[in-house]
Amino acid sequence: MSIPQTDEEAANQLVYAAAHGNFTDVQEMLRNAEEEADAHADAHHEIQSSSSSANPAKSGNGGSGVTQRPSSALGYRRDHLHPRVTVDVFASVGEFAGCTALMAAAQNGRTKIVEWLIDTRKADVQIKSKAGFGPVHYACKRNNNLEVLKKLLGNRADPSPGFDLVCARGDDRSLDQLLNWQTSISVIDACVKTAAKNGHGKCLLQLLKLQGYNTPIVLSEALHLACVSGKSASVSSGF
Repeated sequence: MSIPQTDEEAANQLVYAAAHGNFTDVQEMLRNAEEEADAHADAHHEIQSSSSSANPAKSGNGGSGVTQRPSSALGYRRDHLHPRVTVDVFASVGEFAGCTALMAAAQNGRTKIVEWLIDTRKADVQIKSKAGFGPVHYACKRNNNLEVLKKLLGNRADPSPGFDLVCARGDDRSLDQLLNWQTSISVIDACVKTAAKNGHGKCLLQLLKLQGYNTPIVLSEALHLACVSGKSASVSSGF
């Protein structure tokens, strides 16, 4: 892995590594960033201590005769270290532009990286991409991405963005995972219509079996969509 020269390059490398399952690179980049932050804090503390020792009678920035040494005098050079990168930075280029490492790893089913980012680096499961989607949305782009979904949902990620994706694709196993978590009736209504329109009878049946779900207008619209799209036969068992 080449050493990035800017913070933006570092962010792009981190997200790329997470997307492609390069666990060692992900760990190394975030460890380097943490070490740099510690070095910066230590250097700042030493500057402050040296200044106070040189002129203990003076305090603040208004005293005369107090000159702070540049950080390079303490052996700390910002341009000699890896650019700073944090776990929730966004990539700016590539397939995952506007996404974090967690989103990229989630979409590509990199369960080990997803678990490490959440458990060890405390990645934000509620954060939205530049396009406005959370990690669950990206996880649901992949069929039967069950372990990743389980990890995200178990850490209180919002399940709502995933429903329409899995119903459009007919991913009934992922839908079953999502249905273990509470969502709004409007989300379910939209999914009933999506499943019917795309002819996914298994997904439709799962939704219609939900306790207390009975919205005649939505069901009528869903059946109409199925007929218009030529999918009425494949969803008839659901109605």
